[in-house]
Amino acid sequence: MSCTGPQTKNSVSQVVLLASAASSCRTFRLYGWISQDSGDTEAAVYWTNKALDYAQEIGDYQLVAYTLMRKSNIVTEAGMPGHGLGLANAALVASNNLAPKIRAVSLRTRARAYSLLAEKTNFERDIGEAIEYSAEQGASPANQHARYCTPSYVTMEAGMSWVEFSKPTVAIEIFRDSLSTWPSDLQTRDRGLCLARLATAAAVCRDAEAACQAATEAVAIARTTGSARIHAQLMSAYNLLEPASQ
Repeated sequence: MSCTGPQTKNSVSQVVLLASAASSCRTFRLYGWISQDSGDTEAAVYWTNKALDYAQEIGDYQLVAYTLMRKSNIVTEAGMPGHGLGLANAALVASNNLAPKIRAVSLRTRARAYSLLAEKTNFERDIGEAIEYSAEQGASPANQHARYCTPSYVTMEAGMSWVEFSKPTVAIEIFRDSLSTWPSDLQTRDRGLCLARLATAAAVCRDAEAACQAATEAVAIARTTGSARIHAQLMSAYNLLEPASQ
């Protein structure tokens, strides 16, 4: 005779379903990130939307906020900062008590959208707040979603915005500081992107030697990883350097 009643069976089934949905959310979000890094914006948005569906099904609004932030990052990087701004705003109000690191990475994403919209005051405000929140060591398990979001990460991500605000020397210092402490065996794609951004900032300053040195390292990583983001950033540096070589 079974000791398990209908109510217990229903509870177990619900736990299994929630665990399955959480796993699907993580998987689809990863697909979205891979698609973004491969340069396929349409696929990146598709998979991230699937992840968002599962986050909402679970009712985990920290996860909803993080996934909205990811979608904001994708569309902003694809040249739609207005849409990205709206999604970042939605991420920041998705929960009444956002984990500090999720708030930090969402502010960082909104700051990037503001920079592409040439709203420098709002950009500087959000970056400042993002650095503060990223430094908090809160006990919330939700912080694990964005555990990579440290003050140095936020600062590095803001680097290209300083180039666009006509302060490339500030960007160069930021990128070099980040690279000097970057673990060689971690986040290789992001390290390659940082090198490509350094090459671009150096090219803006007409420092061809520094640009070529950084670009050479970035090219090696781009070839190994197949990252379309690194390749696109390298093309920006090349286009800046080409007129100087003629």
